[in-house]
Amino acid sequence: RHANGGWYTMPDTDVGFPYGLGASGVSESDPRRALGRRLTVLLGTEDTEPQQSNLRRALEAMALGPHRLARGELFFGSAAAAAAALGTDFRWTLEKVDGVGHDNGAMAGPAAALLDD
Repeated sequence: RHANGGWYTMPDTDVGFPYGLGASGVSESDPRRALGRRLTVLLGTEDTEPQQSNLRRALEAMALGPHRLARGELFFGSAAAAAAALGTDFRWTLEKVDGVGHDNGAMAGPAAALLDD
């Protein structure tokens, strides 16, 4: 069972792909377009195990935070900051599911409910 990303491609051209946009071939307009789309970052509040067996531990991934919740929060915050720096719309939302760890089944209901919006 899996939920919450273990690492993210950050909106940072100074960090190489796949942990950032550097050398990714992404055009200057792509981040503006992505940040202006509706997107929900859905995180379980209990996905905080730094020793979880399949949590990516590459140096670049560890720089994002010690566990999935921290990494997801950093991703969302970095996207909001990138949108502000670019002067573009930011239509993303951050939703947290209380009491849920790294469990697809427990995240499925809240995720499905978002699709009804």
